[in-house]
Amino acid sequence: MNAPATYAVMGLDKSGLAAVQYLVAKGCRVLAWDDNPRQLDRAQALGAEPTNLAEGSYDCPLVLTPGIGLTHPVAQRFKEVIGDIELFVRDNPEARLVGITGTNGKSTTTALIHHILTSAGVNAAIGGNFGTSPLALPKADVYVIELSSYQLERCPSLKVEVGVMLNLTPDHLERHGDMQGYADAKAKLFAKARPGAVAVFNEDDAWATLIGERAIAAGFMPSRISTKHEGGLLAVTGVNGQLRHQGNLVLNLKSDAPTLPGEHNWQNTCAAFAACHALNVAVADIATGIKTFPGLAHRQQLVAERAGVRYVNDSKATNADATSKALGCYENIYWIIGGRAKAGGLDGLEGYMPRIRKAYIIGECAAEFGTWCAANNVAFEQCGTLDVATRKAVQHAQADTLAGAVVLLSPACASLDQFKGYEERGTVFMSYVNTLLQEACA
Repeated sequence: MNAPATYAVMGLDKSGLAAVQYLVAKGCRVLAWDDNPRQLDRAQALGAEPTNLAEGSYDCPLVLTPGIGLTHPVAQRFKEVIGDIELFVRDNPEARLVGITGTNGKSTTTALIHHILTSAGVNAAIGGNFGTSPLALPKADVYVIELSSYQLERCPSLKVEVGVMLNLTPDHLERHGDMQGYADAKAKLFAKARPGAVAVFNEDDAWATLIGERAIAAGFMPSRISTKHEGGLLAVTGVNGQLRHQGNLVLNLKSDAPTLPGEHNWQNTCAAFAACHALNVAVADIATGIKTFPGLAHRQQLVAERAGVRYVNDSKATNADATSKALGCYENIYWIIGGRAKAGGLDGLEGYMPRIRKAYIIGECAAEFGTWCAANNVAFEQCGTLDVATRKAVQHAQADTLAGAVVLLSPACASLDQFKGYEERGTVFMSYVNTLLQEACA
C-alpha cells in the first residue's frame, strides 16, 4: 500500500486499536481519539498520538470504528473516511475473501464456513464483525469475514471471491434511514466483482433476492439457496431439513446436524455449503464439516442433556426476532427471559406460546414481561435473577418429565442490567446448569 504518512483513528474499540497497532507497525503517524480515557491510554501505549479530532480539519484518512456513523461531526472534517476492513483490503488486494452479511444468521454462517474449510484442510482465518479485525488475523489462504452494514458502508475497495447475502429484516434503520438505505449498505458487498466471483443469496427473502440480482448485474455468478423450494435455478436447498445440492441429497440436517436446529439454521447451512462449494471444497468434505460443527457459543448452544431434558444457552438472542428462532425449534419449553428490554419487547412471539410450559422472568423488564405473559395466557414466575430462574426451571423440568422438554435461556433482551454482555450471561447460565445437575446426581 502506498500509505499516507499520517492516519487518524477515532473509536478505540477492538477494530480501532487493531488499526492503531497495524498502522504504527507500518511506520505511519497515527492521531487517535476516543471519549474513553482508558482506551486513549491504550492507543498511546501502542504508539498513537492522542488528538482531539473535533478541532481543525485534516487531509489524512480517518479510520472510523463501525459504531460511529458517517454523519458524525468529526467525520465531516476528513476528505476520506474508511474502516479497518478497507485498510486490510487495500494492503491485501489479492487476498481470497469470503464475505458474509444479512440481518440474522451472520455469525453462525461465518463460523460454519470457517469450520468446514479448516476441517477440509484449508488454511482459513475468521474475523470482521465476528470479533477480530482482519488487521489482527494471521496470514491465511482464505479469510472468512462477517460484515455488518456499518462496516460495508466504509470499504469501497472490497472485492470478495464469495459473497453471502442471507436475509434482510428491519434493523439499524435509525442509522440507514429506511429499508432501502439499509439494503443499499448491504449491497456494497457486491459492488465490485473479481473474475469468477460468486454471490450466494437466499431466494426465500425478497430483499436478499433483489440484492442478489444486483450482484449478478455487477458481474457475480449466482448461487441461489432456499429452504422453502426446490428445483429451478436453485443450487442448494434445505426443504424440511433435507440438504440437497443440485437436487442430490447430501444430509438430513435433522439427524446429521444436531447443533444446527431449525429452519433458520438450515438456511445458514445452505449458505455455508454454497460458499464452500464455490471455493472448490469437495461435497463429502463439506458434509463432514457440517456434521462436526460444534455450534456457536451462546446461540442455541446445547449445554447438557439429562433424563430426557435438554438445557440450551441462547443468550445471544437479545431481541424477540432472535428468540423466535429458538422457540420454533422446541416443544415443552421452560423459558428463561428478561433483562433490559428492546423496543417492542416480546411482541411477535404470541404464536409460539403454546410451546411454553412456563416462563421465568429476570431483570429490569420484569413488570412489562409479566404483563405480556399474563395477557398471552402463559404461566410465569418473577425470579429477579438468573440463578433463581435457572434453579426453578431445572426443578420443574425434571419433575414434569415431559417428552422433549427444554430449559431454554433465550432472553429476548439485552443483558446490561445485570451482566457485562450476553457472553457473560450465557456463561453464568451454563455454570448454574452444570452445578444443579451435579447436585442432582450427588
